[in-house]
Amino acid sequence: LVRDYLYNKMPGHISHKFNEIYGLGAASILENVYKKENPNRWLSSLAFFVSENIHEDYCQILVLKSMRDFFEAHLVQYPGNKDIPLGAVGSIGFIFKNLLEIVSREYGFDLKKVLKSPIEELVRYHLSRQKQ
Repeated sequence: LVRDYLYNKMPGHISHKFNEIYGLGAASILENVYKKENPNRWLSSLAFFVSENIHEDYCQILVLKSMRDFFEAHLVQYPGNKDIPLGAVGSIGFIFKNLLEIVSREYGFDLKKVLKSPIEELVRYHLSRQKQ
């Protein structure tokens, strides 16, 4: 998203909307990524822009490509990987759950659970263990 914005590869109307909301120039983006604390949090906060514009082909293609890249880099290369149920924890997987399901099926994975935060499941697990 940021790369496309900086290199003018984002469709004009989406770039205009992104600029209206964030008003970021190259210097500001570079500062957020390289000089400020928690650049991963700042970058992931931009996913909400993508989710709000997911009806746009550009945004859907961007998310699907990113997920496919993730699967290729981190999941498909391990033997027996498709025998293990897949789960995701975090806001990105949660926000784009429907697209994650599509990519999981494409790669033959069984996506069992997608959680925004692990805390509720952890509490449920520990409470169930106390009852035993």
